[in-house]
Amino acid sequence: NLQEFLGEFVDTKNSVVNMFLTYYPMSMHQMLSNFPYEFKKIDCLDFLAQISNGLARIWSLFGSTYSHNDIKTGNIMVTVVDGAFVYIVIDYGLCGKAGCHGHGVGTPGYMAPELLLEGFTPHANNFQACDMYAIGKTVVEFSARLPAPHQADIQPLIEDLTSQNPVDRPT
Repeated sequence: NLQEFLGEFVDTKNSVVNMFLTYYPMSMHQMLSNFPYEFKKIDCLDFLAQISNGLARIWSLFGSTYSHNDIKTGNIMVTVVDGAFVYIVIDYGLCGKAGCHGHGVGTPGYMAPELLLEGFTPHANNFQACDMYAIGKTVVEFSARLPAPHQADIQPLIEDLTSQNPVDRPT
């Protein structure tokens, strides 16, 4: 599911484009932190299906070499429709050619380790690394019912993720 675009207003005098989007009051991050619901396996599968469908829509609209580039619990909104959770992908600020955001841009805790390596060269198949790793991370957070801690400094994360010793790598 993707956030619904309702319209736009272009202010040519100030060179500003205002976009009007559907408002959702709660992110997945907020839900995992504050909502006392016990999730079942079927809830996790439903979440995965809905987010995957949202990304498939991006790929169908723009081509398979495009990616969201910033999937995380804070960019997935939650609402309830007819008693069922509906998950909506939002924030398309980094959406574009897969991997084009390059080294160190986005939310480091949700980026595939290879995207954090020095000298990484983006290529057309990076959509798999960009979005698939982040989806996996959000599914783990969802099933564990805990939002992941976020590291402010990217360098220690890069060093941990690329350590030669598997014990030193975060799980």
